Amino acid sequence: MTRVSAAFKRNDGHGTFPWFGWKITLLFWLCFGLFLTCSQALTSWLSQRAFLFSSALTANVICSLLWALATPLILKLARRFVIGGAGWPWRLAFHIGASMAFSVGLLAIYAVATWLLSRSVSQEARPLEDLLANLLHWFFNTEIFYYWIIVLADHAHAYLTRHREGELRAARLREQLAEARLSALKTQLHPHFLFNTLHTVGSLVRLDRKQDALDTLSEFGELLRRALDRAQGQKATLAEERSFLEMYLAIESRRFGDRLTARFSIPPRLEEALVPSLILQPLVENALRHGAGTRTEEGRIEISASDRQDRLTLCVEDNGSGLPDGWRLQSDTGIGLGNVRARLAEMYRENGRFSLRNRREGGAVAEIELPLETLEDQP
Repeated sequence: MTRVSAAFKRNDGHGTFPWFGWKITLLFWLCFGLFLTCSQALTSWLSQRAFLFSSALTANVICSLLWALATPLILKLARRFVIGGAGWPWRLAFHIGASMAFSVGLLAIYAVATWLLSRSVSQEARPLEDLLANLLHWFFNTEIFYYWIIVLADHAHAYLTRHREGELRAARLREQLAEARLSALKTQLHPHFLFNTLHTVGSLVRLDRKQDALDTLSEFGELLRRALDRAQGQKATLAEERSFLEMYLAIESRRFGDRLTARFSIPPRLEEALVPSLILQPLVENALRHGAGTRTEEGRIEISASDRQDRLTLCVEDNGSGLPDGWRLQSDTGIGLGNVRARLAEMYRENGRFSLRNRREGGAVAEIELPLETLEDQP
């Protein structure tokens, strides 16, 4: 019997997996049958034994056709009953039984096919029972071995595919982290923001509040430095995110004065929780630009965190005018909020959720929900 090709494509570790196509599969097995026949002929010639090439080629072609037909079914079983994860012992037992069944089945079909072929040529063909018994004696274990070659080759290919996809995903995450960092820098260096910061410093100097002016310049420089430092690492603790936001809001509060109030509501037990780096700054900036910062009266922003059943929820609320009618998160977000959505989808897939909606009491609330993890959970 012939061997298996591992050249099958796989989309992911759990879904459906397209094959190269039955034509290429069949061509592979027929070529291998021809190769096996030539190898047998060479061995017979070296040992000076009689060898009938046509008979050997016919037998190997029949074997090749049987394996070409069996391979898709074996692959389907291999992908349906993956040996790994919870419950792997019973899936292993299933494949052990399936390998024996395939071995007996393929040898029985081969025996019938060759027996019928022999009967068409000569009436003195050996009995079918003897032929099957001889095949089972010599090739039963070999057939089982070939079955496992197919299963293990498919498992190995799936593992390598997932590994490559993981590397690509990590590369995309690094790229998106850089985009988030640059987006934060763009916000800080935006001409309007820079003008307002310098205007605030000038006003403080005219009011003889020199220390406040120096503090504003110092915080502005420190904020830029921290944004640059976020280039390393995809995640940060919630305490680090809070520290960054406090410095950002300190500058903004000097511009808005008493018209802006910011409050943090983060339980101490969640300060070491890991979140995507710079994930909250775009939400706070959006709340300032389109929410609380647009009010002539007091604008309020609240940044909160809560946990429930191994899930972490982050909220940024404001008391602004809320979202306009017809606003949609999927189509009406800018660079900052779009980056938040993309990074959550890439890092957490279906386990990450981002929403932006109006509050009943007025204003809007941006909410992020993701798995709760800490530094201790990191590998």
